[in-house]
Amino acid sequence: MNKLLIGILQHNKFPITEKCIKKIISNTTEVEFDIFIIDNASKDGSKDLIKNFCDLNNIKLNLEEKNNGVIGGRNIIFDYFKSNTTYSHLIFLDNDQFVTKDWIIGYKEAFNKFPDSIVGTEAWVMMHNLTPLRKSKIEDIGFTYIGCGGMMVSRKVVDCLGFYDERFNPAYFEDPDYCVRALNNSIPVVWNTKSRIDHLPHQTLGQGGLNASNTFKQSLKKFRDKWKDKFFGGPVMRDKI
Repeated sequence: MNKLLIGILQHNKFPITEKCIKKIISNTTEVEFDIFIIDNASKDGSKDLIKNFCDLNNIKLNLEEKNNGVIGGRNIIFDYFKSNTTYSHLIFLDNDQFVTKDWIIGYKEAFNKFPDSIVGTEAWVMMHNLTPLRKSKIEDIGFTYIGCGGMMVSRKVVDCLGFYDERFNPAYFEDPDYCVRALNNSIPVVWNTKSRIDHLPHQTLGQGGLNASNTFKQSLKKFRDKWKDKFFGGPVMRDKI
């Protein structure tokens, strides 16, 4: 791992983002990194606050004039990573995720074992009908996919798989889709059980009027339509460290 790009999406709620960034700065050692933030058209004053904070801390920032959705926003981060070849790896952190001391070590161990892979700290089990069931437990035999928050990828993975599929925009199912695409291309999907990243629920998805239940159902249908002929029954990736 040469240089890491840490991509964070914000829509409102600057104090949570500020805590996220401060935890990264204080707890990220043993790797050179930059932070890149997308403000997804905040309406609560967060846009001005994050601009001032980033200017003071030399953090890269895009201030979007429209809300691009969670997936569209993260694809802007993907695009920035792809066009800046100084970075060897990219990780997506939700703005409500707080890294802890030495969190990077588990990722480095995973990439030493699986150099070109998808690695994440939140693994999920999917039911046979391609519906997410629950977060995986350490005693599980296998898991189905890695959640986007805490998902790290190498440059070769991005070159192979590209970005998140925007048919699922604004939210949901971009991460299992990315992992299934990896499985289709013989790319390891690895559950990093050693790194601790604390996660507050339901902060990043602040869409301003988004009906989460309807959006989930719509993205689920699109995901099933895309993969049911090949993976109905649920794909399982078994690599974990």
